[in-house]
Amino acid sequence: MNPAVPLLPPTLLAHAAFELLASSSVERYTRIARNFTADPALKQELRMMNLEPADLRARIEYLAAMIAVERFREPSEVELTLLMAILSQSGAPDADEILTRVAVRNELALRWPSAAARLLLAQRPLTTTVHISSTVPGRIESVSTADHHTHVLWEAMFASKAGERADQVSLRAA
Repeated sequence: MNPAVPLLPPTLLAHAAFELLASSSVERYTRIARNFTADPALKQELRMMNLEPADLRARIEYLAAMIAVERFREPSEVELTLLMAILSQSGAPDADEILTRVAVRNELALRWPSAAARLLLAQRPLTTTVHISSTVPGRIESVSTADHHTHVLWEAMFASKAGERADQVSLRAA
């Protein structure tokens, strides 16, 4: 798919533009984006488009680069923010990486989308993978989070067949 072609319907972009661009806080801006992208009809339309994660990533990177050189807020900011909201609710394996790339941008015209990306990242559920060599469920006393500063108590929840080595487990807060 061509990253220069919008992925979202023009009617959605038009309706969301006023609400997003008139927002008075990042929290409201992000909430509006999430609300617009929660529409079941939009989700169905996106499924019918057969979008690949690479298409979404390419469009987000294209929009961020295009907006970064602008001096003022542009309508393309609306699509970027809505796409990030869609991505943040997805299970795409590289969602955090893509959102982080926008979150760390420092250009003036990207200040609202960057702030929204940071908030969307903060609202995503924490997922952690730990490599272990035990076949017996057990407790992991502390796990460093991505920032390497926070230690929390986690309980490893996994099942394995007798004699089989469990290499990865999903963790939940204990």
